[in-house]
Amino acid sequence: GYDSETKVATRKIQRGVKNLLNEMRLDELREQVHRGLTGQAMKRFWCGGRPYGYRLKPIQDPSQKDAYGNPARIGTVLEIESEQAKVVAEIFESYARGVSYFTIARSLNERCIPSPGSTWKREVRRCRGWVASAIRVMLRNPLYTGYVRWNVSEFVRDPDSRKYKRRRRSETEWVSHHDESLRIVSDEVFQSVQMRIRQFATSDKRLKSGGKAKYLLSGLMYCEACGANYVMGDRDKYACSSY
Repeated sequence: GYDSETKVATRKIQRGVKNLLNEMRLDELREQVHRGLTGQAMKRFWCGGRPYGYRLKPIQDPSQKDAYGNPARIGTVLEIESEQAKVVAEIFESYARGVSYFTIARSLNERCIPSPGSTWKREVRRCRGWVASAIRVMLRNPLYTGYVRWNVSEFVRDPDSRKYKRRRRSETEWVSHHDESLRIVSDEVFQSVQMRIRQFATSDKRLKSGGKAKYLLSGLMYCEACGANYVMGDRDKYACSSY
């Protein structure tokens, strides 16, 4: 509905008003989607993606019909995928024994065990092969003990870089429950893993408050083989983030 043949002043006003209305509609839509997902979470339906170790199970209501005349899908729940669950348990037990992220990833790759990226049918980034960062994220996820959480964090735009960053919400905003049928890892093993993670955590308060470590060549080096960013592998050397 934008008329490009009107006077310049009129175009500016029209463009400004329409942009403002569009922004207001986006904010309204964002709130509606979040409210809908929160309602699903309160009904104990799953509202996230497909975590490794589980499969998505649709819940249908025969009394309702979709556009094709089939029973309407009213929500989704998780159920354990047995083969992947064995890999998850092995990862936790290995790290609890003192094995590093990189060593665990290398062992899984040597045995040709499909990675999360391959099971999600990715075609570009991390489409195959385990990486240390995936191991690190999995080891911090309490879902593997049956603790389901929703609304734990949100993405906000950094005013300097203009990039979106994840920010943790207050626990009072969480929607959570415990489902023992989703347990893959025992509480003892999970706590042992968290204790070891804390031992290697940084003591720098700036990093704990959301800052990022900056080094001389941060953001300047890329892997010649795959094009991924180089990151600090340890205190002495850089490493490819996708290796």
